[in-house]
Amino acid sequence: MQCVILAGGLGTRMLPLTESLPKTLLPVAGRPFAWHQLHWLARAGVTDVVYCIGHRGQQIREFWNRTTAPILSIRYVDEGEEPQGTGGALRLALDEGVLQQSFLVLYGDSFLPIEFAPVWNAFLRSQSPALMTVLRNCGRWDRSNVRFSDGRVELYDKEADPARAGMEFIDYGLSVMRRDVVLALEKPSDLSALFHGLSVRGELAGLEVHDRFYEIGSPEGLQDLESFLAGQGASLRSDALPVPRPEGQLAAEPPVSVARHAPTPALRDIRLRVPHDDVAEPEISIVVPALNEQVTITEFVHWCRQGLAQASVKGEILIVDSSSDETPDLALAAGARVLQVPKRGLGRAYLDAIPFVRGQFIIMGDADLTYDFRELAPFVARWREGNEFVMGSRFKGTIEDGAMPALHRYFGTPLTNWILNVLYSADFSDIHCGMRGITRDALVRMNLKSQSWEYASEMVLKSVQMELKRAEVPVLFFRDREGRVSHHLRMGWLSPWLAGWINLKSMLIHGAEFFTLRPGLILLAIGLGLTLPLAGGPIVVQGRRMSMYWMLLGMTLSLAGLQSFFLGCLSQLLHDYSGRARARWLRLFRYNRAMLTSAASVAGGIACLLPLVTDYLRKGLTLSGTPGTPEHVAILGLL
Repeated sequence: MQCVILAGGLGTRMLPLTESLPKTLLPVAGRPFAWHQLHWLARAGVTDVVYCIGHRGQQIREFWNRTTAPILSIRYVDEGEEPQGTGGALRLALDEGVLQQSFLVLYGDSFLPIEFAPVWNAFLRSQSPALMTVLRNCGRWDRSNVRFSDGRVELYDKEADPARAGMEFIDYGLSVMRRDVVLALEKPSDLSALFHGLSVRGELAGLEVHDRFYEIGSPEGLQDLESFLAGQGASLRSDALPVPRPEGQLAAEPPVSVARHAPTPALRDIRLRVPHDDVAEPEISIVVPALNEQVTITEFVHWCRQGLAQASVKGEILIVDSSSDETPDLALAAGARVLQVPKRGLGRAYLDAIPFVRGQFIIMGDADLTYDFRELAPFVARWREGNEFVMGSRFKGTIEDGAMPALHRYFGTPLTNWILNVLYSADFSDIHCGMRGITRDALVRMNLKSQSWEYASEMVLKSVQMELKRAEVPVLFFRDREGRVSHHLRMGWLSPWLAGWINLKSMLIHGAEFFTLRPGLILLAIGLGLTLPLAGGPIVVQGRRMSMYWMLLGMTLSLAGLQSFFLGCLSQLLHDYSGRARARWLRLFRYNRAMLTSAASVAGGIACLLPLVTDYLRKGLTLSGTPGTPEHVAILGLL
């Protein structure tokens, strides 16, 4: 997760303290404020910080050059001594190419003790270009500047009268935005103008938070933060954070998403080990889980380094290890980073690794030498062409004799491959190929949930749902090295069948609309085809009399089809990463149109029931024994 810190201001309200120091280095609770801020960010899961600096910015560089930083990557964008404004600083960061696809924005004097995971997830769900966190203010802390309702910032205006504009909230100081939004900014400019425009156009999502904010922009704010850190916030000053260590030593605890609480026991078990010759600012990250692979791990790391060299790309090797043998020590000695995690499943290993990945593009695979990581160049080439998801294909490449059991090669893989392609209208040739590449941004946006083997299918099918630009490259697939037993063989004969089932289950769960949307429309059409012709009474078709029972069957099919269609719509919305489905259904089911249609349908139904009710009352609260036109029309009214 990337966070841009806007720290280029002059800090005039904090004079004379800021005559010799930038505001972010003012001492708070015995340390520079920047120290507290970055340690808090690291605990919240931030691994990449971009400092937008200006006034006395060199002092910020020098401070982190001589201080062990809790953040894996710190970069700087310097606007010089002429302030470009908050908007201009972001535009400069865009022009210098340091912004990720989506990123957090924070002010250099803000300390916000909240969880980041809900903020990031709310931004992803909103499908909006930007999200602003807001706090119900009502004039308590400062002038209210936000009108907020139902997950939307309806108006952001720093100049309007709060009472007249109905603004009861205040900008909390933390936002998330897509990189393309920054294109609208100029140098110099203020970020508030961008947020105002987005809010007016209905494009600014919002998330209400409930913890008060702290800032050092005023003497009073500085004193409040001093009190907070000295009291209930003391745990935030813990040194239990991920920092590079000498070879063989463990890094401390990784970032956690809860700032004011202790890390969960599971997260305490994660440790990062960094080699002596660690690579700074890698472009590519090779991320590979390993479980007791001491037979192959050293050669595998050498293969990776050879592949990176041949591809002429700067990269890191991150082994996500849960072994009980010497695998982690051997990997570290060979030059790989080692992230030691509990044994919780193959998919979970990748999820644990995301906060520690530094490269823009991730290449995944197995550490057993079954995939040739000396051949990374095709993956890198496809990524440089603009592809976000690059899938390896054993069937388009070469499969060594004995590398794949006949059951997998001729039955399991082709069958599940065909099912996924049919369900998702895709054209993959090998969905189970373990060697694949994906941009870090796309992987984060995928929000993968699978903990085990099914992560592979979830990643593939979400790449389709997200409409990622995709490509396939042929790969070499080798048989197991002598002395190594595959994981499936270790787990017994049932393992391949279980793996096949959990992959199939993942496809069915994420592809529910295939079984509900179009089939529902077909059922609805058949039902209406039976119901409408019989509304006037029984008919004869090719000598067969069709009456009320056929009409009841048609009504049942129509209702089942309509409900199935609605379930399909909901399924599309749940898995709508592009925002197109949401826009389409909102366009079709506009509120006024839907209400008028519903009202007309209810009125029509009541009108169709009136003849039967009238007949029922006229005959002394009894119905005629022979169904006639009133009964048929009433059934249409029920529909």
